[in-house]
Amino acid sequence: MENLIMGMGNPLLDISAQVPEEILTKYGIKAGNAILAEEKHMPLYQELVENYEVEYIAGGATQNSIRVSQWMLQQEGATWYTGAVGNDKFGKQLENSAKSDGVKPLYYKVEDHETGSCAACIYQGERSLVANLGAANHFKINHLETELLQKHIEATKVFYISSFFLTVSPESTMLIAEHCLKNNKYFCMNISATFLTKDPFFPHMKKLIPYWDCIVGNETEAVALGEAMGWIDSNLEDEKAKIAKIPEVMEKLGNWDKLNTNRTRTVIVTQGAKNTLVYNKDENDGKVWSFPVTKCPKEEFVDSNGAGDSFVGGYLSQLALYVKDDRKINIPKCIDAGGFAAGYIIRRNGCTLGERPTYQFD
Repeated sequence: MENLIMGMGNPLLDISAQVPEEILTKYGIKAGNAILAEEKHMPLYQELVENYEVEYIAGGATQNSIRVSQWMLQQEGATWYTGAVGNDKFGKQLENSAKSDGVKPLYYKVEDHETGSCAACIYQGERSLVANLGAANHFKINHLETELLQKHIEATKVFYISSFFLTVSPESTMLIAEHCLKNNKYFCMNISATFLTKDPFFPHMKKLIPYWDCIVGNETEAVALGEAMGWIDSNLEDEKAKIAKIPEVMEKLGNWDKLNTNRTRTVIVTQGAKNTLVYNKDENDGKVWSFPVTKCPKEEFVDSNGAGDSFVGGYLSQLALYVKDDRKINIPKCIDAGGFAAGYIIRRNGCTLGERPTYQFD
């Protein structure tokens, strides 16, 4: 079970707090959105700490997914993760948190920058993220070329990177993509945010599409990618009309050029409490699947922070078991595992993990 899944991304310490709508308005934050911090956002972090009841949680989108995969698998060393942290107390806190969750943290340590943080502003159960990357912004590709990292890369079966990492080291992402192509390994990514489908980041994303074995995004990200690819008219003002084009976008993306022809591409679009959509041209008679989401009673719902990340973590855990045993991948079962993990996380404060999961793997 060792080294089943590798994640690479921006390790951040989440500063999570329930906030009023005025905070979102004050800092120009859209509910449910994820953005990189600008100068105007810098006072937000201190304001949260001073005026609200905050919770510090080991975060960063990919690290969240890997922690959830590890929690699902319950096998020490099944997952590992890399990204850049500062040589400071927050970096140590992230490292200890990852280890306590059973994840192997193989961080790149940056001496002259502080560990990154993310303001997770929770308003009416909806999370809005403002990321100050800090040290995470200074990851170097030569870290992946060290003997320790090369040993782990060679042993790993499934690789997952969120597109947030394209703001930091697209060349490192391409190195992993090329490794997966050369060695017939699974390469999975996440669209992650709408701003990543625009310049200067989208050219890096588009170069990686031929390497994708699996791509995940929510409905707004799917629309944004469809616009970037020219499949949806960006001048269309009717948002419902754009959403209606998502199945068409999924089919086109699933059939887009693919370098590894040993498997077809799986495209997944999550829609919160609405059905999860899946497309793989070799499955379901080449039609888009629609999987219902198990409803969470209102009184049990806490917040949506980490829901998408945890869905990916659950999905990857079942996928990795199929890959390990060289079995045919049952996509509905992988979606089911993702739904289980997301359903657990939305009942907790942020992406926090507790008791041993009750999920039954295939």
